[in-house]
Amino acid sequence: MARGRAWGLLWGLTAQSVWFAVANWLALWPIGPAGTREHARREEFRPVAEEIVIVALIVAGVTATLLLGRVGDPVASGSQRPR
Repeated sequence: MARGRAWGLLWGLTAQSVWFAVANWLALWPIGPAGTREHARREEFRPVAEEIVIVALIVAGVTATLLLGRVGDPVASGSQRPR
């Protein structure tokens, strides 16, 4: 049961990452040179909020990786004894 949850978590993170990439691509692709210049000169810089989101995503990715490594290890899950 835990293995299914771990894979569900991994697929959820993967789907979120793909959606983020596609949404950014759809939003940024139609911007031409004038729009790029205007956007680059905008003063909406909030590093604290952006850094919190980035750290949260990194922690979620590392947690999912460790969880999948633990679930996939038969010794750690208790299904097989080491010899």
